[in-house]
Amino acid sequence: MRGNTVHLFLALYVRVTLQQQQLSKPISEEFQKYIERSTEDLPLMKTIGIGLLSNTALPPTQLQSRKGHSVDKLLAAMVMHTIAVFAFKSRLSILQPFIHLMDRPGTMKDAYLPTMPQETLSAVKKATADKAAEGRFCECPNGHIYLITECGGAVTSGLCHCGKIIGGTNYHLAPQNKEVAIRVSTTPTTGYILGKPSCSQSATVMSDQTLSPISCTIIRLLLHSVLFWASGNKELMKELQDLLKARIKIRPSEFFWNHLKHDIEQFRKVTHRGVDDSALIVHLVLHKIMQLAPKEEESHPGILHTMDDRDRWERRFEALYINPVIQEDLDGKITAVSEAISADLKGSILFDVVNEKDESDEPSMTPHLWSYRPKITVEHLTHYLDQGNYKKQYPILHAFLKQEASLKATKYLPEIVRLQQYLYNKYNYRMDLKEAEATTFEDLLNSITEKTLREEYSHMLVSLKRAWSLVREKLPHHSRLCVAKENMVSEISENTTLDYLIPTTSGHGVCTTSLVDFLVLTHNEFINGCRTLLIDKGSTLLLWGELEVPIDHINACHLIDCEQQLESILLFHCDNPLGAGHGQRVQYSLHTLERHILRQFIAGKPLILLEIPQVIYQEDIYTNLMFAKVRQKIPQVPLDMETKEKIIRNELPFRQLKTAVGVLVVVLGFLSSGSANPKDSISCYVQDVLMMKRLDENIQLPAECALEHTISLWKVLSVEMGKLLVRRKEFKSPLDIERQEIHQELREEQRQQLDSVLGHFDLEHLLEILLEFIHTHVKHFPLEQLQWTIVETIEPFLDDQNLQVTPAADFCKEFPESITLSQSVPTWTHIVQFQDKLREQK
Repeated sequence: MRGNTVHLFLALYVRVTLQQQQLSKPISEEFQKYIERSTEDLPLMKTIGIGLLSNTALPPTQLQSRKGHSVDKLLAAMVMHTIAVFAFKSRLSILQPFIHLMDRPGTMKDAYLPTMPQETLSAVKKATADKAAEGRFCECPNGHIYLITECGGAVTSGLCHCGKIIGGTNYHLAPQNKEVAIRVSTTPTTGYILGKPSCSQSATVMSDQTLSPISCTIIRLLLHSVLFWASGNKELMKELQDLLKARIKIRPSEFFWNHLKHDIEQFRKVTHRGVDDSALIVHLVLHKIMQLAPKEEESHPGILHTMDDRDRWERRFEALYINPVIQEDLDGKITAVSEAISADLKGSILFDVVNEKDESDEPSMTPHLWSYRPKITVEHLTHYLDQGNYKKQYPILHAFLKQEASLKATKYLPEIVRLQQYLYNKYNYRMDLKEAEATTFEDLLNSITEKTLREEYSHMLVSLKRAWSLVREKLPHHSRLCVAKENMVSEISENTTLDYLIPTTSGHGVCTTSLVDFLVLTHNEFINGCRTLLIDKGSTLLLWGELEVPIDHINACHLIDCEQQLESILLFHCDNPLGAGHGQRVQYSLHTLERHILRQFIAGKPLILLEIPQVIYQEDIYTNLMFAKVRQKIPQVPLDMETKEKIIRNELPFRQLKTAVGVLVVVLGFLSSGSANPKDSISCYVQDVLMMKRLDENIQLPAECALEHTISLWKVLSVEMGKLLVRRKEFKSPLDIERQEIHQELREEQRQQLDSVLGHFDLEHLLEILLEFIHTHVKHFPLEQLQWTIVETIEPFLDDQNLQVTPAADFCKEFPESITLSQSVPTWTHIVQFQDKLREQK
């Protein structure tokens, strides 16, 4: 039978290529006649067969090595089996995409290759095509592309998924970022578009179509097998370069070999099996291809010209060759193959080598295609539990295995909570968001002079980084506090900026807040669930009392720390896992295993009382709610005119004004959440309660300035600082507000109307009231409300705060009604300029 030719090819590969044993001339001539006769109508198979016989068919060194890692030998065997089967079945229409890639890859450069994820790329391109016309593409220090939309100017910074800072400020890109020229096309990319494989990537291979992860990975293994084979043919190098859309810095053979290693690792994860079993499944699929041929009336295009062609091809290939293998007693098939191999090899030297009964180190004697030793892992036990329908019988064990990855991350909670508490104590009310976005954790470490303390915080970050990597993918689906995609960071490192690490309930800080909330919820739900199951089962002997521990008091003994001991416990309760020739017959003592895990890791663990400190940035203090809280807790009174004039006459430099305003913002933040005597001196409160530098060291502060004057003093100093910025003219916003929607310039007629009425008002008082109104109200209004007029909007604000514009009766009548909230900042600026002109005239 011609089907034996495939077996002959594999035998030649082992004997001639791996063992380097040349056949005698008469036998070689007979084999050559057989190959020529049996492959007369299969030119590709004939070429491969003659090459194997003469040991000239395998240029890629990975296929010729007798030594190396067992995974490499498994993959080499898989490639050879794939090539032999495809060459023998090269006339099947459904295999034509593989045949073209193996023999004529250049013909596929404009085709849609199986499992390629170009639809996602197309969607991104289509979504950014309009914006890219006005914006610009830039590149992070590690070469990752991102798009700055609108005008293309860098006005804010963020983190790339690799952790590097991207974007910039003041229309200047961040260091080591650069603009790149990219042509955006809305036509989906064809050919081979995958780049360098990420061996550390935890996500499994997924198709953009309807394929299951297992099917997608099998097809991709076959795809990379034929491409790896083609990369060994020097005559095909130019065609392969045309096929590859990504630039690679290594040889194509090494590039595709790395993809094969990545694919087999992903396949191991989606099947919850060892690498040997995973490779065996691929061989079973190849065996199915040898057995089954599609119906003659069903034809498939050899070159997949459209996405629909590719989708139909993938679904058909899955239905014909993959589903029958993986959906019909897969464990039984693997066990049958193992027993057949054992029966064939029993008593032979080869059998002793495979089952480690012989100390022979002859690598050529080990048939790595069938070598198998099951690895006892959580995934293996989970699969065993699911396959045997033991979930209801051992619910605690099943729940533990399902949550094991998340529970493993909870052991890092004490260090994460300590880090959050440190960041809260250091930065609450004291840091501006812009500063947090520009400061990395490495900058923070460098600012700590004490070596022991620096190492302690560095260790805290390591714990945060490990927990983040374990559960990051679950946080976008965390119902209590989900992390939106725009706030997600791919990894946490020393280069991560503080706005991702400082705990908040919005913005980037939600990352660590959600992480802690998720870990606490996971722990509490699991402990509560175990208690409920024990009560339901009547197992009161193992039941423990309800215990609760505040989160800032937790340590390792309160948590489920199973990582170090779990593997040894699984092995202890595993019966005969290494039986010769019966690798699949692994049995677990589930009852004693569940009891052991319950006693060792779960019993006695308390519930955690969650309370996460929430940092409030300085600009968040500028809200109507925050100021209202201050006025409620510490009734505010305005400074008298004499004190105001004394402060203004000092003509403080800008730096001192900015420092003093910053200190007052911190004071306002603490007053909004605490209590104090309104008559206490502001300077004493700053020094004794907040333990900051005395305020009157920066400015000559009158002794009568008490906490009841805090808002009034903040307004006086902020107005003076804004006036300096107006006079400098190089600053776009004298109020230090970046929101561009409230910087719309006044029209000439509006300026004239304003000039005609400003002489009727106390301008200093008007500037103070407008400053608070803009900071606490206007800059927070939604976009559609910015077209409202200042006159109609400021009245409720004045009523709420019991404030008055002098003279109040004339303000609403005389202030120009055409001036809208979107013109707030230019209006404030114009009033300052008008005031300066009046003083010059006097």
